[in-house]
Amino acid sequence: MRHAGRRLVRRRPPDPRRPRTDRHARRGPRPGGVRSCDRPCARRPGDGDEARDGCPRSCGTVPLVHVGRPIPPHPRRPRRRCACLLRGRIVTEGAPPFTDDELHVLSARIDAWLDRELAANPTVAAIDRDPSLRRWYVRVNGEEKSVFSIWFTLGQRTLHYETYVMPAPEENHAAFYEHLLRRNRKLYGAAFLIGEEDAVFLAGQLANTSVTESELDRVLGSLYAYVEQCFRPALRIGFASRFPS
Repeated sequence: MRHAGRRLVRRRPPDPRRPRTDRHARRGPRPGGVRSCDRPCARRPGDGDEARDGCPRSCGTVPLVHVGRPIPPHPRRPRRRCACLLRGRIVTEGAPPFTDDELHVLSARIDAWLDRELAANPTVAAIDRDPSLRRWYVRVNGEEKSVFSIWFTLGQRTLHYETYVMPAPEENHAAFYEHLLRRNRKLYGAAFLIGEEDAVFLAGQLANTSVTESELDRVLGSLYAYVEQCFRPALRIGFASRFPS
């Protein structure tokens, strides 16, 4: 294309896949957002059931792509509810609660496992039970923290477990909680949290359907290891003035 001065002006060739329309530039402010589609989306092979009658119900935005690139396929959504895994905490959505008979069988399984641990595991010092609450108190002998207790509470859907770690920090609060949050990244099946009177606890839970002897061994061993690893460093941050420099 040449202008009046007969000077060659090179310009980018139009995209052959999209026809161009001649129009004047829009005057005034541009629209504030992207409008949703007013007609059904074309169905592609492999789309889920939500594409049969047009856009899915939650279609409120239009994906933006670079010019000349193909439009990405619709995101696939699961057709049924699935198990949710979050750092070792497994809770099955929509699972019915355990009946009294099932809870009784599971309680007997936990009782038998604890009796074996008390007889064979030297770190387990004592075990107390509260049958009315379906709760067990396991007293453990440690090294960094000499003695601590782990509580197991059986509910209709999950087995909850926790242990008291230490009271609220006296100083260096920001560094103390940052330390625990960074520790949480490396933990599996448990996490540090703030409980009554701002004390620090280590807690987690397991779906009743996953409560087996091997899983109970893992939980007990993990809580013991996490307390031993984290207790002394956190204590030196939150109670630094109590330690000689």
